[in-house]
Amino acid sequence: LLLRPVAAQAWAEKMFATRSHDFGNIARGAKAEFGFELTNLYLQDVHIANVRATCGCTTPRIEKEKLKTYEKGAIVARINSDRFLGNQSSTITVTIDKPQYAQVQLHVKVHIFSDVLLEPPSVAFGSVAQGNSAERTIRVRYTGRSDWRILEVRSGNPHLTATVTQTARQGGGITY
Repeated sequence: LLLRPVAAQAWAEKMFATRSHDFGNIARGAKAEFGFELTNLYLQDVHIANVRATCGCTTPRIEKEKLKTYEKGAIVARINSDRFLGNQSSTITVTIDKPQYAQVQLHVKVHIFSDVLLEPPSVAFGSVAQGNSAERTIRVRYTGRSDWRILEVRSGNPHLTATVTQTARQGGGITY
C-alpha cells in the first residue's frame, strides 16, 4: 500500500520538463512569468484539477487543464513584484486527479529590488504585421548609489532591439 502513492507521484513528476525556476533579480513592478512545461507521456488523458502557491508572492495558473496523449501544457507562475520585496520563494502544488490522483511540487524563487522602478511595469507589442515596426518606451528609475549605470540591454528575441539613454542623474536618483 505504501508504494502506490509514491508510484503515482513519480508518474506525475515525469511529465514536467523542470520543477524549479530561479527568476534571479527583478525590479519592483516588473512582469515576471515562467511556464513549467508538462507533456502527457501516457495513453490516458491527464486532468489538472488545481494549482496553489504557498506564498502570495506567486500566482499560479493552469494553461490547459486536460491533456490528451503527447499534448503539452504549462503551469504558469507569475511573480507579484508590485506587492512584495526582497528574497521570496514559493512552492506551487499541482493537483492531478485523472487518470489517478497525484500532487507535484514546483519551486520558484526571486529577489525583488525596491531601488529600481519600471514605468510602466511591462510593455506589450501585441500583433505587429510582418515588415512593420513598433516602438515602446519604458522608464527605468534607480535610487541608491551614484555610480549605478545600465551597461547593456539584451533581448532573447532576435527580432527585438533596444537602446538605452540616460535622461537624468541627480542626488542619487538616475533615470533612463
